[in-house]
Amino acid sequence: MAGETVARGTAVLTAAGLVSRAIGLVYRIYLVRLVGAEAIGLFQIIFPLYWVALLLGSLGVPTAVAKLVADYQALGDTPRIARVMRWSFALVAAASLFWSVLLLWSVPFLSAQVLSDPRTAPALWVVAPSLPAVAIAAVLRGYFEGRQQMTALALLQVAEQLVHVGVTLGLVLLVPGADARALAVVLAAGSVASDVAGLLILGLGMWPRYRPPAVRGPFPRPWPLASPFPGGTGVAGTGSAAGQGMVRRASAASARPAPAAPASVWRFWHQSVLRRILTLAVPAAAGRLVISLSSTVSALLVPRGLQAAGFTVSQATTIYGEISGMALNLAFLPTIFTSSLATNMVPAAARAALRGPAELQHFAERALKLTTLVCLPMTAALTFFGPDLGVLFFASERAGLITQALALPIFVTYWQQVSTGILQGSGHPGLPLVASGAATTAGAILVYLLVPRPNLGLNGAILALSISYLLGGLLSLTFVQLKTRAGINVLKHVFPVALAAFGAGGLTHRLCLWFWPAAAQGPAALARTAVGLLCMAGLYMAATWLLGLWTRENWQVLGFGGKPVTTRR
Repeated sequence: MAGETVARGTAVLTAAGLVSRAIGLVYRIYLVRLVGAEAIGLFQIIFPLYWVALLLGSLGVPTAVAKLVADYQALGDTPRIARVMRWSFALVAAASLFWSVLLLWSVPFLSAQVLSDPRTAPALWVVAPSLPAVAIAAVLRGYFEGRQQMTALALLQVAEQLVHVGVTLGLVLLVPGADARALAVVLAAGSVASDVAGLLILGLGMWPRYRPPAVRGPFPRPWPLASPFPGGTGVAGTGSAAGQGMVRRASAASARPAPAAPASVWRFWHQSVLRRILTLAVPAAAGRLVISLSSTVSALLVPRGLQAAGFTVSQATTIYGEISGMALNLAFLPTIFTSSLATNMVPAAARAALRGPAELQHFAERALKLTTLVCLPMTAALTFFGPDLGVLFFASERAGLITQALALPIFVTYWQQVSTGILQGSGHPGLPLVASGAATTAGAILVYLLVPRPNLGLNGAILALSISYLLGGLLSLTFVQLKTRAGINVLKHVFPVALAAFGAGGLTHRLCLWFWPAAAQGPAALARTAVGLLCMAGLYMAATWLLGLWTRENWQVLGFGGKPVTTRR
């Protein structure tokens, strides 16, 4: 099946993201009022640890699958796609099962000694067995991303969210009056139900229809007895005339007789699909692991630091729930667009790189410009209307103030998401790891030093997170500029957009406060926020149109207004 253009892929994923986030936002608004911030904080404390185990279990293979499937599909090499999937299923199944068992075995130690809250143990018991299902589903997602079958992934995203919301709310309503410990278990059960539903949809509904013809059964043997390709291994980088990671089309190679097996283990390793998978997977896994470790460090250090600053255990857990479960959910709303675009960046940047350095540079610059145009007004909206949104959505002014404080530093992470996709797609998967590692290390050190101070406390956590986000994003931009020569001209590409976004936001916010005073609550506060956001959007679009920022070139990265970046053959 032909792949989708970046425009279509990003559009459908963004639309699905909007639907999924809308469902999730309504769900979280209701959930906060139903279970309270402490139960959400308790669940948020265990979730980073779960993600670390999941990343160790998936080994970064889904990212490698997305790139290799995109490369081999462009060359029409279906047998080699099948071999990538064989190895990927085998690796991820073994690793995820190991980490699932290890996590189950270590729950008592982790809950009491690492998380310092025995109430987290039951929730960990619930989520640990789901690791293999989630890891295998991630490999299947990588396969469909590589083929750029984004419509199927978009529908899956919405379906998973519906299952998550339905199961969680159903279980919460079945246990009225439960304490925070029991409610955290319910939240974990809802997450597991969503993960299992995703695997069933991918494995039973989508994979049988779209899998490579050469794959027979869910876990066929990881390597063939004899290779149909010249050079004896049937993998990229063989001794054939291509000789540099490129492969011949399966139709030409399949006409040749199968040669003997590799002469040595070293030659097999050097020329094997397994080596290509691990070469791409290990840096990607390390990068994501660093990001997850950052969340884990925050889950460990922020509550402890708040306790050292004078808060009780319950207060510290509640504040952490407001940061991670409320404020960051609002602040990362623009990732509906950037995560969709970044998902498409890996295969699309790989195609652009094959066409030459100049094409890759132009592609990267357009992607970063488009990210600025779309996300900076959202950042301005959160800056001016963050406190109102916190009260309206979560009945928590503190969550809104945290959102307002983090909105501008988090904007740089939108660039980081897109930059990571560009770097991975262009063959530099280790550089996002460096950026994430530096940001995580700086953030952990600052959280450790600032949060326990009685005169800082929560403000210290906000400052530490802000510096971490800024450092990671700016480093990622630097690496993109070094490797692709693509960059962001602040005066030309950022300043006009910022002027339009913050000018529109400031003007509408001031006018709304004139019509509806800050003390207004209930329907008046809702009207102030809704009218303000709508007027701000209109003013921003008018200003950017007058400034000539919405040019055809800005949309060419998506395939609009020019030759599309696509995976079609």
